[in-house]
This record gives sequence, structure tokens and C-alpha cells, in this order.
Amino acid sequence: MAGFTNVGRQSLKRRLQAGRHDIIVEAAGLPRAGGPGFRCHHLRAQERKDLLRPFEELLQESAALHGHLCPGQILGVRLAMVGCREVGIDEPVKSKALLVYVEIDRCATDAIQAVTGCKLGKRTLKFLDYGKVAATFLNTDTGKAIRVVARDDSRDAVADYAPPGMDKKAAQDHAYKVMPEEALFTMETVRLDVPDTDRPGHPLRRVACDRCGEGINDAREVRQAGKTLCKACAFGPYYRPLGTAAELGEG
Repeated sequence: MAGFTNVGRQSLKRRLQAGRHDIIVEAAGLPRAGGPGFRCHHLRAQERKDLLRPFEELLQESAALHGHLCPGQILGVRLAMVGCREVGIDEPVKSKALLVYVEIDRCATDAIQAVTGCKLGKRTLKFLDYGKVAATFLNTDTGKAIRVVARDDSRDAVADYAPPGMDKKAAQDHAYKVMPEEALFTMETVRLDVPDTDRPGHPLRRVACDRCGEGINDAREVRQAGKTLCKACAFGPYYRPLGTAAELGEG
């Protein structure tokens, strides 16, 4: 097994002893595995795939988090499994090296959170409102990043993978579980430059808005006309102020 570390050899030995025949191996005319000349093909990729928890188990946890099972959950779980595998994150929930950028606030995002363990509050899950069923997975230890996008034309192929007679939702559920990855997703290698103020950990800086006085963390302030402003004061808030509770007679 030239080219593999001792840890890799030991892992392979344990799996073979446990009867893990799903590992892709080829014995080059030898009576037993592990002898001289024994070769393993795609071992690293296969072992990474095996270390991820079973799909059905992840799907159950995802549905519990989301509140129900739906096609978006199935897509999201499979998308997250692909992304983690491609950037070399074997156990995402335990990993401190994974950052995930999601591009939609729909069902698939809950599934991605369930599989990866990434959370907004931990600053390991980033939300960009692009309206796309897509996510980018970054291994901060290696710098490798993969963007995975759900294909729109996968819906058109549902009938090719679902038994006849199913209603639309049941057919999608079944098809999205069994469709090959290339029929469900496109993938591209990307580069992510993550500033220190976007990484997990304690806030690196905190300032006060010169207009409203509210605190601003992590370099989210804006400089305008020599003043430090929050984005709400600089560009207008997403809400419409009606007054404080005391002003409205509620306090």
C-alpha cells in the first residue's frame, strides 16, 4: 500500500477484518489481502465516503430538525454529503475546519445544517440571499472549497426514477433518494477568501454607531461623512420604527 500512511493502513486493516467489503480493493494475484503488492484503488475517497453517517440516519435527523420530510430535505442532505466529501471533511459535526455558505432560506438549508452541524450562531454557517438551492463548503485547514448547486432539470427526470402511480411529492421523494449525483447536482471548485472578522471566535472589534448609539460587531460598520454608522442608519433599516415601548405606552 505504497503512498498511504500508517494510519491509513491500520484503518484499512480494521475495516477488512470487520468484513467491510464495500472498500474498493484489488489483490494482485495474491492469496490474502495486505500482502506484498496489494493495491487499493480510490481508497481515500471511498473511506471518506464511508466515514460519513448513513444517508437515512442523516435524513431522519434533518426531518426532525425541519419538522417534516420533504423533497428539499432529501436534496439538502445529499448536497451536504457531497460537499463534505469533496472537501475532505469526514465527520462534519465534530469538525472545526468546516464553513458552509448557503444561498437560500428554504428546506435544504435546514438539511445542510443538520448534516454539517454548522450554525449561524457559531459563525460556521453563512447565509447569502441568492434564492438558489446551492451551498459552498470550505475546509479551512486545506483551503479547498466546492460549490454544489441543485440542478433545475432534475425535476424533469423524476418520472425516470420513481415507480408509476406515485403522487408528485412521493415521486420526488423517491427519485431524489436514488438519482445519481450528477443528475441532481453540478459542482465547481471555487476560492473563498474569508476575512478574520467573518471567522468563528470572539468578536475582534466592537464600535458604537454615532447616530443611534447601538453596538456593532465584527467590522460591520460604515463610514459616512467622517461618522461611524451602523448599516441601518447608513442605508435605512429593514424595519419601520414606530417608537419605543415607553413612547407607545407599553412600558
